[in-house]
Amino acid sequence: YTPSLTVAPTFAPTEARDPYMTLRDAASNMSTPLPFGCVINYAFIDNPAKVNDHTEEDLELYLALAAKQYNWLTEENGCKWRYSWQHDRYRCVYMLEFAESHGMDFRGHALVWGKAASNPDFFDEECVEPLPGRCKSVVPDYTVDQKYKIMKDHVKNESEFYAGRLAAWDVVNEAVCDCWLSFSSCEEFVAANPDKCGKSDRYSGDEYDVYLKKNIYWPDMPDYIGVAFTETKKYDTTASLGYNEYKFEASTGWQKEKSDMTYQLIKSLVNEGVPIDYVGSQTHIDLGYMTYETGGGSTSTDFPSDISYLESVKANMDRYAAIGVDWHFTELTIALETTEDDFDATAEANQAFLYKGLLDLCLAETKCTSFQTWGFVDGWTNAYNGLKAYPFDTNYEGKQSFVEMMSSMDPVYEKTYNPSCSVESFGKCSVDADCCESGESCFKKNDHYSQCRPSCPDNADWDCYTGIETIFSGSPTEIAAAGAALLVTVFGGAFALKQLVADCMKTGGDEDEIDLTSADSNAMFFRNHNAFEDEAREKEKEKDGIGDNKL
Repeated sequence: YTPSLTVAPTFAPTEARDPYMTLRDAASNMSTPLPFGCVINYAFIDNPAKVNDHTEEDLELYLALAAKQYNWLTEENGCKWRYSWQHDRYRCVYMLEFAESHGMDFRGHALVWGKAASNPDFFDEECVEPLPGRCKSVVPDYTVDQKYKIMKDHVKNESEFYAGRLAAWDVVNEAVCDCWLSFSSCEEFVAANPDKCGKSDRYSGDEYDVYLKKNIYWPDMPDYIGVAFTETKKYDTTASLGYNEYKFEASTGWQKEKSDMTYQLIKSLVNEGVPIDYVGSQTHIDLGYMTYETGGGSTSTDFPSDISYLESVKANMDRYAAIGVDWHFTELTIALETTEDDFDATAEANQAFLYKGLLDLCLAETKCTSFQTWGFVDGWTNAYNGLKAYPFDTNYEGKQSFVEMMSSMDPVYEKTYNPSCSVESFGKCSVDADCCESGESCFKKNDHYSQCRPSCPDNADWDCYTGIETIFSGSPTEIAAAGAALLVTVFGGAFALKQLVADCMKTGGDEDEIDLTSADSNAMFFRNHNAFEDEAREKEKEKDGIGDNKL
């Protein structure tokens, strides 16, 4: 079944908005629009107190920010096979409908993944006696033909169900072996750990050998990766199809061997005619990557041993572009190295440097067609709790990373932000109002964000510096009357008139009349989700056996 929203969105993505305000507008308004995305975990919508004791009010702010700042969305776990099986798809469908109601594209993640805990009990190789707590039954001893049938049926069920509604599918997730830990090569690692990985004769090539993780798919199904893509394309002809991987984005240094194996895997798939459109780079990194050590790297002149992290990523992106494969940043996080580290001015500047640097690589490469972070607000994830990994802080305000990414995407923003005015404080024009051009004044939103503009944005979040107090003198009533006349004449803005009167008369205005746009939409969306969930839980209780996948 497919639940439906009962509340229509309060704005459309084409509606005119403040051009300086959002990442989604900056990304959408470029000559080549860029999908700019985030990830949300439905579990925190179901119970926001699960992480840092958030309230429903926090949740409404969180969802409003997502809808306002991003044009692309992924559900962290809900579209994975185990969760779709357990919950009749309601987590994935719920977030898909949230995305659709706010004009956001949606990425399905992840269709085929060998990690045991991501699969249903009947296809979880670790569901054996004694049963782990997550397992309710023992996994059968399948033949190879049965495994192929189960995988193909699963791919058909999901890709057919969502066909035409997804912008992208992470078809296969994390198949390549991790060999770098304490071993000089994958060959050495496999010799010491034959139960973990093995060499794939099918996908190894003239340049590099490919070692894959052993799981319920491989090595019994030596071509399962290609088959998964081919089957998905049968039932969803519009979504971009990709392979998603971690710790491979740098083509040199300690990532080099996995990077080469991943490249060889994708190149082999392309040579076989497999319908793969992109490679997804998770890019979970920390501030230690500011001094990424290559450890000698490659002897090739194309990849010198002293290459930087960003240069190394660029070199890797280039070789995928050369074989016609797009690059997606799918799960970007840039964290402190430990929770004991201070997120001081230096740390914030380094984080901003890396966020901007990776975005600049994407903007410079025509085959980089998606830029997505794995979360977006500090304090809203368990995996990176306390590590300050995101562009927005715990007050839902943009950090320096947000500012730097905005300046990369929006030339208008870059001009009005004007970093040359006051470099020491991130270029806030409020420090030096004379930096604004004729006809513009400086307006402040927060400590990292102020702009030269003709007027204050129609948004109550802004703490605008208009200089009105220095222009007028007299009683508050006289100041309000004079200011109102000037604003109506110069700006013609009803909101500006209301804001001035509220500020000068110190009444604070009427909060109920402020246009909350997506905040209202998300609040109503949130309040209606419980009925949806209750229905899904009832259907879950009625389930018997393993449904469509039962042999």
